Amino acid sequence: MDEAGFEALLKRELAPSEAPAESAFVARVDRAVAEADLYRRARRRILRQLGSEGLAVGAVGASLAFVTQVPDVREALTQAPELLSIAGLLLLLFWLLVHPKSLPASRRVG
Repeated sequence: MDEAGFEALLKRELAPSEAPAESAFVARVDRAVAEADLYRRARRRILRQLGSEGLAVGAVGASLAFVTQVPDVREALTQAPELLSIAGLLLLLFWLLVHPKSLPASRRVG
């Protein structure tokens, strides 16, 4: 075998084939990479939302702790402790009404 024949043999044997199985594998890998990217973006968005909502809950808790230091409010809460649970439920209802992204897509209105 001469030099030209050897080069032709190498070129023919080492060239990538366009077999359907390989293109299907490439398509699967591309889909997996795209899905991993979507997952990372969704996880970042959820963590950012969780952080901001945690900060909001902390602010509401701190303000409630401050408000309960007022003697009249403290006296009202000792006489009727269910007021605190009613206020918490009203706050939760308000949050659900103004924050529709927290509901699953199947339960959203509109």
